[in-house]
Amino acid sequence: MRRLACHTTSLLPAAAAVALLIIRPAGAEARDWSLVLGAGAELAPEYEGGEDMEVSPVPLVLFTWQDWLTVSPGGAEARVARWGQLSVSGRLGYEEGRDQDDADRLKGLGDVDGAATAGLKLAWNPEPFEVYLTVDRALGGNDGLTGTLGLDYTMEVSERLTLTAGVAAVMADDKHMQSYFGITPRQSAASGLARYDAEAGLKRVEFETTATWMMGGNWLLRGAAGVGVLTGDAADSPVVEEKVQPKLSLALGYRF
Repeated sequence: MRRLACHTTSLLPAAAAVALLIIRPAGAEARDWSLVLGAGAELAPEYEGGEDMEVSPVPLVLFTWQDWLTVSPGGAEARVARWGQLSVSGRLGYEEGRDQDDADRLKGLGDVDGAATAGLKLAWNPEPFEVYLTVDRALGGNDGLTGTLGLDYTMEVSERLTLTAGVAAVMADDKHMQSYFGITPRQSAASGLARYDAEAGLKRVEFETTATWMMGGNWLLRGAAGVGVLTGDAADSPVVEEKVQPKLSLALGYRF
């Protein structure tokens, strides 16, 4: 099954922070690049707003080049300018869309096509904190615009253990909100759900904690626990079965 990935891309700054710490452990030889590859599983709702949970395989890919390029499961970021602790980066990602066969509640609503996304990130990084604002446009699919305002805190508990905690607010324009949470008259007739217009605004608040444990040698274990809370027109949509959206993941990786 496919799952909406726009909230996944909003977690890219946290993944990037963890990646930088993973690839530069104390005493490690400096080099221009590093790569972590692995795989794991994620427990999450069937769709954004769904009540039933499902387990899905997830990749673990963390690549960096020097200190300006980061690639993670959420997408890629390349810093284009920096002034002290303030930086601007370009972003590329992918919004997976949604399939009406993902859940019974979605039948009759039609599919939301996936699309590549492109955007910018403005970040202020007074370590160990990072405050960031991202804006991303879907290049196709719903052609929607999303923005995320977030705060991450990263702590090296020891040479083996790194913890990251973050909170973020996700906003979206009319096109995005209507595609995922609105119901047109035709969709209403096909699904039995009431017609609903979803307008632009704050759609979701997210909290996540990530732990990365260096197991020995080049192996690592990465676990994450988070919860998203739908708000505004998203929370009130007939499409939504549950406003509180928990998520758990665990992955094993190897650092090259």
